[in-house]
Amino acid sequence: FDAVVVAAGTAPTGDLKLVLLLQEAFRHCKPIAAWGDGTAALTAAGIPPDAPGVLVADKVDRKFTAALAKAVGLHRVWE
Repeated sequence: FDAVVVAAGTAPTGDLKLVLLLQEAFRHCKPIAAWGDGTAALTAAGIPPDAPGVLVADKVDRKFTAALAKAVGLHRVWE
């Protein structure tokens, strides 16, 4: 995947596949975005919401989508 986006309403369920997907994307420096309560899935995977390449917001707006598009355009977040 070039990026992973976790939508609001995605509650952490303890699903190991979801946790692994998020952790692998993070380890491979891929952009990860989440909004609303979808950010809880990041926390469950041990991904800090303020880490480089991690975009979080309360809701989707133009600023959020522009930041996500920019991050995907970089392909990887090397910081």
